[in-house]
Amino acid sequence: MELLCTVENVASHTRARRQGRLLSALQAFQMRLFDHAVPLVLLSLQLITSNARAQGECPLPTASIGGVSNGFLYACPGVISTYDGSSSTTADGASIVSYTWKSGPVTLANGSIMQHVWDAPGGHLLMLVVTTDMGCADSLTVMVQVAAPPRITLVATDTSICQGGSVCLSQSALADTLWTNSMLAGPLEDFPHVSSFALEINQFEEGELLADTGRIASICVDMEHSYLGDFVVTMQCPNGQSMMLHEQGGGSTYLGSPNDWDEGAPVPGICWHYCWSPTTMNGTWVDNATGGTLPSGTYQSDRAFSNLLGCPLNGTWTIAFSDLWGADNGFLCAWQLNFIDGPAAPSSLPISIAPSLGSGCDSISWSGPSILSTNELCTSICSGPLHDPSIYVLTVIDEFGCSFSSDMAIDVTIPPIIEGNIHPIVGALESYSIPWTDGVFIWSVEGGSISNGQGTPEVTVLWSLPANGSIKLVHTSDECIDTLLLEMHSDVGVTELASSVWAVHPIPADDRLTAIPPDGWPTICSWRITDMVGRAMGGGVLTPGTSRAFTIGTGMLPDGGYLLELSHEGRRLARPIIIQH
Repeated sequence: MELLCTVENVASHTRARRQGRLLSALQAFQMRLFDHAVPLVLLSLQLITSNARAQGECPLPTASIGGVSNGFLYACPGVISTYDGSSSTTADGASIVSYTWKSGPVTLANGSIMQHVWDAPGGHLLMLVVTTDMGCADSLTVMVQVAAPPRITLVATDTSICQGGSVCLSQSALADTLWTNSMLAGPLEDFPHVSSFALEINQFEEGELLADTGRIASICVDMEHSYLGDFVVTMQCPNGQSMMLHEQGGGSTYLGSPNDWDEGAPVPGICWHYCWSPTTMNGTWVDNATGGTLPSGTYQSDRAFSNLLGCPLNGTWTIAFSDLWGADNGFLCAWQLNFIDGPAAPSSLPISIAPSLGSGCDSISWSGPSILSTNELCTSICSGPLHDPSIYVLTVIDEFGCSFSSDMAIDVTIPPIIEGNIHPIVGALESYSIPWTDGVFIWSVEGGSISNGQGTPEVTVLWSLPANGSIKLVHTSDECIDTLLLEMHSDVGVTELASSVWAVHPIPADDRLTAIPPDGWPTICSWRITDMVGRAMGGGVLTPGTSRAFTIGTGMLPDGGYLLELSHEGRRLARPIIIQH
């Protein structure tokens, strides 16, 4: 009887320490005190039966998450996803009073409906825990597949075109595969079993070997287990080389939140995220074990990553858990092997995700200016004419319903404007130019003539009829032919009488010109010639002959534009003239 009391005290002071550990302790006593073996074993069975009965008195609810398809939920990165747990049920007479949503050790939200944004592509474990008013709980863990952005390539016939030109664009969109093993890797069984989980990798060059441990970013597990000191974790590469990630030690420290009392039929608890890295200085699991729960994080491995040098990168990589104690178990929810220069893998739980992309116009669309045509499957377009730099955007939709876009800029060479005075007067010599210096320059003028500069970026124009005149340049370079036009707007400065009612000829004049005033103009009047800034260049008194024509000598005037004025008793006529010897 004294011995039985001792065993009861052991059970009460270790939280009943799970049936397996108590059974092992009793078996130890059995070996020491053979005569008391039967009552001790009976006592252990009574404790197990009593615990099972207590568990059975609670009517368990059933957690349920709406929208699960093929065992998965699907989401788009960076987009709000809504999850509904209101379809969870419970036994008659009980009601669900709380809904708790978790991802690893992190509580995301409370309530029957939860919204969350997954930023990283890959697989994320989502757990719903429902609890009744009787304190009974049930959980459901589902993998959320978050779509990986496809690799979109846009190709243009030319990314820099001449103004008024056209361009065609085509696209190629490939879905990237994020890789690791399945959603729930499986239970970590007790001694003497070894739990192994394989991961197939084929993304590297054929025959490529691991020559630098720095290429391995991390080895990660999402797991739960009681008693860190129970087991050994090893990593084996495709050619059989291996390294020890963890070798017992750590005593009763927990990993994640284990589901106790599930010996023989393991049920996953809450998995936490743990990694080993060749670069961290955070110490091993054992170095950080405190007897509570090991925090999620990145740790050093028990043996050096250099044990994997020479491993083939492609092939089957295996992580193995060897439980060396005949009690307590755990669960591996997922695991991950990340390479620095390998396929992109998120920091959470990647799985094999390669959502297919649509192949028609219902899944592929373009936007941008002046789109002229699209091929039958919307994989290419042609646009034009383009007068300004333009951006074209391709949007593809995958089977998850996620939209991804890529854009391409098309540069359009915009020619400069012709610089110069657009308000010349008759007889004016004006310079016109553009800032380009290369290429062929061909100028032409309406309402005037080119005085000099043809074939260069700058010309001088002598205007004779600028009112509706214009100057045009055709510029040819290695890439483009551009036509530039600058229209004139004449300002003669005198509007007292229309020029059509009196005549001055010839225009342009050489040594002399003749002016014929309108009918009714006095027979004697004064005349004056001024330059374009109003300086007097000559003048006098005119007496017309019988034909009313005045002759004025202009031989002493330099070439250029002038203004001829006639005046008499407050009346004034003015007319632009050109002198060209």
